[in-house]
Amino acid sequence: MTSTYTTNKKLELPALNDLNWNTPLNSDFTLLDGALGGSTALNATGQSGTVTLTLAQYQPLFINVTGSISANVIYSIPSGIGGQWTVTNNTSGTFSIYMVSAAGGSSIVIPQGYRTIVSCDGTSTGMKLSVNTPVVASGSNTYVQYNNGGLLAGTGGLTFNGTTLIANALTVTTGGINTTGSSFALGNQPGGAPYYSYTVGASPGGFQSVLDFFNDGTSYAGARFVVGTSSPAVYQFRNDGNATAPVAWIGLSDRRIKDNQQRIENSLGRVSRLTGLTYTRNDIAQMDGTPIVSAGLLAQDVAAVLPEAVSIAGPAPASDPDGPGLMALNYDAVVALLVNAVNELTAKIEALEARS
Repeated sequence: MTSTYTTNKKLELPALNDLNWNTPLNSDFTLLDGALGGSTALNATGQSGTVTLTLAQYQPLFINVTGSISANVIYSIPSGIGGQWTVTNNTSGTFSIYMVSAAGGSSIVIPQGYRTIVSCDGTSTGMKLSVNTPVVASGSNTYVQYNNGGLLAGTGGLTFNGTTLIANALTVTTGGINTTGSSFALGNQPGGAPYYSYTVGASPGGFQSVLDFFNDGTSYAGARFVVGTSSPAVYQFRNDGNATAPVAWIGLSDRRIKDNQQRIENSLGRVSRLTGLTYTRNDIAQMDGTPIVSAGLLAQDVAAVLPEAVSIAGPAPASDPDGPGLMALNYDAVVALLVNAVNELTAKIEALEARS
């Protein structure tokens, strides 16, 4: 009697009382072994359009496609044939490999560098995608992998080398940015220095605040705080030691928050012990290295006549490591001294005028 064959893998079913049963049995076990772990090697070089796979090509579980493709190649499983296959696309070129059932339905793209599990039942429901994983990471070394339409992809716009994460652009919609490091860089300024920026966000009135670290490439670098949108107020803390505001820095001075109020006495005599000077700084310089020339008072001189105006703002300089820390001067306090000095001088003038 004549043997019959299974639908999908074409395993031979010996007829009743077939005396040569060993031949189909051995062949069937060989086919089963291939269906469970065998592989087919397909070379797609020179192929294009729909290519129908032969029985020997679709019987194994694994289908490995190689070659340089110059057109899209669609590998077709004959109609009525069902099963599951693991297809690996190791081709090169700018085109794609597809798997489809000749019975109809949609096709499944096998991305380059991916190992994809597909299945079908041989009917017009078509080929189905089960698992899609890259054989290797997408893109070049350090590229961060991301979901691109259900597939892993990588781009030079987002890289991580194990220490530093670099993104061409960063948009934070909710939750903000939290960092335990000292800074985060978002590009370079004209001078080549890193540009840092953090936008606080817009208030109900439409204002927003931006904190960044700038470098104009010629004169100044430093920190900048921008408040507003169309006509923002810009506050700068520059590398030359100066801080600028669009109008003025205003401090609280309400009498209700000031206890133990005492008049500064002998202000005129104190002022006479002070000397206004011009000088160059030896701890900072302009961006081109030229000295910074300024004018003002010496904190040590003011400390001798009005110690309340002087505070320690930093460690001792290298030129005087055993001395006190660097002294800072509150010029608003000096203004109070000058006001009283003017009042004392005015009183003297008025007393002289009264005698004449």
